[in-house]
Amino acid sequence: MRLLVSCNIGDASPADIQSIFKELGWLVEDPNYAATMLEDLTRQLPPDAQAQVNSGQPFVFKPGTVPPWGIASTEMSRNLRMRLLGKSIDRLQEEADDMVRKFAAEFLKQRSSECVFERALTIRTRESEEELVAGIIENVSNVSPWGYFRERGGVEKSALIATFTGWLIFLGFSLGIYATQDNEVGEEHYWRQYADRASTAFGIAFITILVNMAYRYKTWKGARYRIQWGKRPE
Repeated sequence: MRLLVSCNIGDASPADIQSIFKELGWLVEDPNYAATMLEDLTRQLPPDAQAQVNSGQPFVFKPGTVPPWGIASTEMSRNLRMRLLGKSIDRLQEEADDMVRKFAAEFLKQRSSECVFERALTIRTRESEEELVAGIIENVSNVSPWGYFRERGGVEKSALIATFTGWLIFLGFSLGIYATQDNEVGEEHYWRQYADRASTAFGIAFITILVNMAYRYKTWKGARYRIQWGKRPE
């Protein structure tokens, strides 16, 4: 199976791209081994893809410690194509997710400018154009906290609602007892003590979950790009 990620790299040269790959630890530096792997991987592509690779300045790379392998090629002006080849759809998806985030971050670090990914990407069979899985690359750097919470809150969203509701219920119960009890009684009402403790516990849980989600949002947004599998550009 193979996957193609394409992006606009502006005025970056092939040497600049290789420098980025080297910094990421993806570049195969043994020239003989790299040439052998490039020849072997290119041979596994369909004829049209082979022609595209050979028309540019290709080099082989390895984004992870285990397969898949990849071929990077500046085939057209201002455009870089990164092809991943592997035997597992799940593995290709994992490596593509990781590759897009890390490449974008390192490109920004070295070039002080953004690379712009082509939104659509597809996992296809290695020897043909048969489509297996489609996806889109999204820039998440401009997603608001509310947008992240609404879309990716998951279990935390339900937990926030439950803890906030619990806090309101027990706080209201405690205030209700306070409003109706005899204010001359020095000792605090028995049930109000439990209501206060419960409201405090729910309040602390709510704040803890909210802080954890804020840190997750900051990390997620810092990654800048993500791949949504099973979707197509609108």
